[in-house]
Amino acid sequence: MSAIKPIIREVKQSVLKGFAHAKDKLHQLADNIVKHVDDVGVRVRGQDKFDGPGGNGGSGNSNGQPYSHGVRFFGEDQLKYYTRENATLGREGSAVFMMPSEDAVNVSSAMDAAIESGLAPNVTEAALRGESVYGALIPVDHLPQRLPTAEDAGGFVHYLPGGHTAVNIDGVHYPNATREFVVDGGAPLPPGTVVFQLGPGGTWDILGIYG
Repeated sequence: MSAIKPIIREVKQSVLKGFAHAKDKLHQLADNIVKHVDDVGVRVRGQDKFDGPGGNGGSGNSNGQPYSHGVRFFGEDQLKYYTRENATLGREGSAVFMMPSEDAVNVSSAMDAAIESGLAPNVTEAALRGESVYGALIPVDHLPQRLPTAEDAGGFVHYLPGGHTAVNIDGVHYPNATREFVVDGGAPLPPGTVVFQLGPGGTWDILGIYG
């Protein structure tokens, strides 16, 4: 894994040229990715694949049951989609990506949220700008759950089939231990959705319960 570090540094420099206003945060993100790649090397040494949710390529927890709660991380600009009256879970016809709540508890910072979300654009932009990161803990046990497809991802460069988030560095995908699944968008926001701000050390500062 250490052999990839020069590539990461090269990517880091090219990104810095395009986003000079976020220089410090981008350095931190790139450094975190270097550490992340080494951590992945330790976790997957001796393994030839990552299993999907449920360990069998299907959706759900290790017992084969649907996940009870999913978590999404995002920037302040998306708060309104969870807190407004008659909120829906995503747009009609969209695929709503989320991670199981048991994986989200490993997120301890904004940069963690970005990396473990597979560099999802909204939360990554918030982390790079040094802005607050928010999240939603969403009851989903009553919703059909499935693994995301390439069509769901819409060509997103960091998407990797198989049910885990990943980071794409110079065309090579490095999977996270964090799992991901999707539900169809457009349904009313499930009652009991907890919206929070990600605090120091990964604390969840509850803003309200919606749905």
